[in-house]
Amino acid sequence: MRRESLKLQESDWQRLDKLAAATGSLYSGQPSWRRLILRIARGEVTVRATKRVVRRANEKLTDRPANNQ
Repeated sequence: MRRESLKLQESDWQRLDKLAAATGSLYSGQPSWRRLILRIARGEVTVRATKRVVRRANEKLTDRPANNQ
């Protein structure tokens, strides 16, 4: 088994905990970001990009310089 560490801002950790609670990803009755990630990896929880995320990704793609070589 492999264990990785994440370096996130406190607001990111809080968001993960809220998502864990909203999806029922619990460990010992408490929301668990680790359980959330495990459930995503197993396909039990599906992640879908919001329109805002898709728009940002498209903006980044159009901001790239064209490679005409």
